[in-house]
Amino acid sequence: MTPMGGGNRGGTGRGRFYLYLAVSLLLFVFGGGALSGAAGWLGARFSDLVAGDSQRPETARLREAVTALSLENARLREAALKSERYRRMLGITRTVSRRTVAGRVLYRSEGIVEGMEIVLDRGLEDGVEEGAVCITPVGLVGVVDRADEATCVALPITNPAVQLAAAVYPSGAMGIVRSDARGRMDMVHVDISASVSPGDRVYTVSAGGTLYPAGILVGEVSRLEEGQPGLEKRLRIKPAVDMEALEEVIILLPEAADGET
Repeated sequence: MTPMGGGNRGGTGRGRFYLYLAVSLLLFVFGGGALSGAAGWLGARFSDLVAGDSQRPETARLREAVTALSLENARLREAALKSERYRRMLGITRTVSRRTVAGRVLYRSEGIVEGMEIVLDRGLEDGVEEGAVCITPVGLVGVVDRADEATCVALPITNPAVQLAAAVYPSGAMGIVRSDARGRMDMVHVDISASVSPGDRVYTVSAGGTLYPAGILVGEVSRLEEGQPGLEKRLRIKPAVDMEALEEVIILLPEAADGET
């Protein structure tokens, strides 16, 4: 009777192992949508392993399998989040007729203005040159100031060195967007007669050979400031992109010359 009982326990252990293997394959194939529900089911099924007899070899093996599955679930969740973020980024690249490359933020410079310079992991070997425009699905980030072989330095639009032509929607009022040493961004030289209100959006315009493609969101009007009395309006602008939380950008590469692909 004892040998038969031992055989049954061995068969049960193998049955559990194959069941858990099937579940792991299900998670691998179907990914994100099955993760949360499957993780809860696994937790309920494996609770006896945590509280069970840790001296049994089959329990130890199954506990190792559970640990491996938990780590794989975490990895798949992270991959799913990154995939969604990159899908949004790739979606924005279809709106511009430029070759593009995705760049990751390596670090930000320490200066008077936090994030005054942003170092990216793309450079000359990737086709990035001085003057390349950086964007995200949310809006405009800035422009590449200098590049070496493997990295480049971008100046965000909150850097005082960056100025750009822009227009307010829906009024169409035009002006120049620039920032001060504290990173506060204003739109100046706005027609005094223009009808502008807080919440209006500000977009890039193609004027005078500007580097920036038209129609990229710069930010929104947060409040009206005092410009030169009787001559112009000054608008305080809230940037569309949170530079402190920035992780990736899309870099618009220079347009190919005639005959190039």
